Amino acid sequence: MKIIVFENNYGTAGKRDRQSWFLLADSALSNRGKPFFMPDDVGLVTASASVAVRISRLGKSISPRFARRYYSQVAPVIHFQFPELKERCVREGLSFSEAVSFDKAMIHGIFMDFPENPDCLDMNLSLNGERVEEWRHEDMSKNIDVLISKFSEMNTMKMGDLIVPALSKGVEVKPGDRLMLENELFGSLTVKVK
Repeated sequence: MKIIVFENNYGTAGKRDRQSWFLLADSALSNRGKPFFMPDDVGLVTASASVAVRISRLGKSISPRFARRYYSQVAPVIHFQFPELKERCVREGLSFSEAVSFDKAMIHGIFMDFPENPDCLDMNLSLNGERVEEWRHEDMSKNIDVLISKFSEMNTMKMGDLIVPALSKGVEVKPGDRLMLENELFGSLTVKVK
């Protein structure tokens, strides 16, 4: 299983001509109800909201016109990153995988049928009971079908692969914090930071 996370595809960052992506290890995915344990000595830790779209068919070189045939389920996700470590890796010309792809880096909610109206995916992220971010489907620069097409130009999509189309800006988290991602379709996804 591949977890493909697209960058530069949300808000003002999404105005770029190209969207890049990175891959997460399958061990980076964790079920809802599990806490996020803060590691030592990584500096700033942020949490971003998004959705994960589950691929349901094998395919390569998929046209955007037919991409909708390749997925049927979606779930809310919260992705944790270490931005200071990421910046340092990039500055030194190193891979930044250790800053984004580590055990339990992404916690997902319940997978449900993909809605007819993608605006139903819009979510609010709260930190300790205070709303701090919104994730809006319409704020993506490229939609899910275009992203699937782009990735599949050179990569085979397999059943069970996950596409994370756009991460919100992210909020700083600390031990003791409580994150809640809310949506009418999914209900809520709550994660405690320890």
